[in-house]
Amino acid sequence: MSNNSRALFSESPLINFSLLFTFCCFLFMLVMRILLIFSPAADLGGGVEQNVIYSIQMFLDNQPLYTNPHYLPFSITQYTPLYYYVCGLTAKILGLDPLQHIRELYIIGRSWSIVFNLFSAAAIYFISRRIFSITQPVAYILSFASFVLVLLWDIAARPDSLHDAFALWSVYLVMLYLNTSEGAKQNAKLLIGAALLAVAAIYTKQSGIQLPVLFISFFLFIKDWRSAFLTAVVMGLAFAALLVVFTGLYHEAFLMNVIGGVDNGISLPYFKKFVMGKFLYKSELLPLALLVVYISLGKMVVFKGRLPLRFLCCCCVGMFVFATGTALKQGSSIHYYFLFLNLALVLLFYYFVNQAISVHAQASSTKKGAFASFATYGYVVYFLALLALNMLVQFRNVADFRYGNAAQIRQERDLAAAQVATFLKNNLSNNSDEYVFANLPIQETTANRSLIDNVLFRNCVIPQLDIFESSTRPSKVLGYDNIEKCLRNGTIKFIVEPNTPYHFSILQNFKELKKHNYRLDKVIGPYRIFKYDHHSLQPTQITGAAI
Repeated sequence: MSNNSRALFSESPLINFSLLFTFCCFLFMLVMRILLIFSPAADLGGGVEQNVIYSIQMFLDNQPLYTNPHYLPFSITQYTPLYYYVCGLTAKILGLDPLQHIRELYIIGRSWSIVFNLFSAAAIYFISRRIFSITQPVAYILSFASFVLVLLWDIAARPDSLHDAFALWSVYLVMLYLNTSEGAKQNAKLLIGAALLAVAAIYTKQSGIQLPVLFISFFLFIKDWRSAFLTAVVMGLAFAALLVVFTGLYHEAFLMNVIGGVDNGISLPYFKKFVMGKFLYKSELLPLALLVVYISLGKMVVFKGRLPLRFLCCCCVGMFVFATGTALKQGSSIHYYFLFLNLALVLLFYYFVNQAISVHAQASSTKKGAFASFATYGYVVYFLALLALNMLVQFRNVADFRYGNAAQIRQERDLAAAQVATFLKNNLSNNSDEYVFANLPIQETTANRSLIDNVLFRNCVIPQLDIFESSTRPSKVLGYDNIEKCLRNGTIKFIVEPNTPYHFSILQNFKELKKHNYRLDKVIGPYRIFKYDHHSLQPTQITGAAI
């Protein structure tokens, strides 16, 4: 970019306004994020934080992070371990007790998510500034926007935030490597660092598997065999080394959890309703995807120009395709598009703004120059509208989780849930051979299992019930026969259910088993507690099967 172009760009009133607006959005978002850290809600936006906190509790309690889901407690730690380790080690350093400091564990997870999101924003700044020489005001705009445009999955106590930070920094290091490889000297250390960060992303959340595919495919595409070989070797060795470590720690349970736990099946109706049906998908993700395709393939940018720009195009297209394929999985949502969103904004700002400035500098009085300027201003206005829309969504989330009527309902529900947990703790023996099955939904506002399984984490069974409820087919790793045995012999001493009907059953014959082996013992608010009663057993020939 020429000095004249830089001056024209940095002095644009629209860019100056955009910088001020984006910075204000960043500050506002930061305040809202801090408020959400301390939200009493046990789950922010359907990310099922409770499941992550349960696994952190197990780690903090010196129990295995991954156990065989075929046996008690029939638990699945759904994600790879690095985020759990970060939060668990933080809690250990602070001396927290997994039973007495449950709320603090939520605070730790959400606080780390802020830190990791800031690291992601920093990566976007360096990609914009150091790789594509975008002016500093716009680099700040894109960096602030990265923090503002996160969805609740990245805000919550979930591994997404750490995974995204690892992924964006690995992309940045590959771009640095490509910058040096265009000259006479190649810096292999950058590529090795990128490969290691990519493997770290995989061992934070399985979605990181897209990074080796993208990196190696791009090097093969540009016929850089040396880089492709080096990337494959480093990634392969690092991945294998960590696999040996974790399978050594957790044996076959590790792969059963991280592979079997995400095998929910494909559902097109779910994708249409909960991904394509989202307003943010229609207004934000789909238009950006069309623009990316226009630049990458329509203008053939992926086949020509500087290597970092071609790599950026490949990343945007590849990440959108991967996110769409992953979002087809039952239980998924639009948060898989976060990496695409960040890199797409960099690509679009670089392409449209640079093109407009170049044309304007050469022929500012021509129709072509006028059109380019109009297109640039139009894109910037659209970008600001996206920020404003996201701020509105997040403001509503804060109002909902902290101050609105729904927050009051959640507080009343959680108070009743705490009473349920206290009652059950007082009626369980001190040993660990008596269990509770919270047969409750996760999304309902009146009665769900939020916090119940956290308070009773040493005595709960099937703590990640939503995994099986949202699956399109029976889990291949869950011990359905052993669940039935526990219901028959009283190992599961209590069953907690909502007053309102809950239609999902972990076993086809669950209602009959409960009818013959349990009696209603107590009602607390919207919760009904059933207790095992061997005196009321009746002969039954019912055979269990998973739904």
